[in-house]
Amino acid sequence: MLKTYLAAQAKGLRTWMDLDLCAAILEEKLRELELDYLNSNVKVTLTRDIPKLEAFGEVLTDLKSGAMIRVRRWVAEKLVEAGAAQHESPPITPAVIRQIEWRERNNPADLQKLPDFFYQDAWNLISVNQNRMRVRDPTLHAMLLDLASLRIAKILRSSRREAMEELLDRLTPEERLLQGAVWRIVEVWQKNVTMPLEGERQEVTGSE
Repeated sequence: MLKTYLAAQAKGLRTWMDLDLCAAILEEKLRELELDYLNSNVKVTLTRDIPKLEAFGEVLTDLKSGAMIRVRRWVAEKLVEAGAAQHESPPITPAVIRQIEWRERNNPADLQKLPDFFYQDAWNLISVNQNRMRVRDPTLHAMLLDLASLRIAKILRSSRREAMEELLDRLTPEERLLQGAVWRIVEVWQKNVTMPLEGERQEVTGSE
């Protein structure tokens, strides 16, 4: 009896360890997407002269105030924080997040297309505003969490492969990772649970 109990506990532990490994892999992939975001190129307009700018082995010299340059996002953020540049065009605003959240909430059957870096841009906006005002905007923060929850629920409801293939181009890279993980789990579950049951049902029907 004790041996059976311990064997069951060990099997359960292995299952949770496997799930933890899957979660760790997903987290690693999400971090890679964050690096892609930070290393993507954006345009900024300089607000003061910069004699020399060096990043990733590239050297820019004699940069004048008013000049528009294209740099990696993390470099752009440093320049903006230092008051040496401003974004050519803000990637996202609170009004845009509010509009997207409203559309997502009021169209329960539809998943709208979002830009690839939507979540990173949104969290970056919240972070910038928090640093500027020394306090987090609870409304904007809650709105973004609500939007993510709405979209996750739609992705989970559309776990059938045929349905998701139609929606892939509307997902952000992070959501595509989630969708791929969910679809794979559902596929394995169906293969080992529902398909054997379906086979048994057909055998019973055929024998009648």
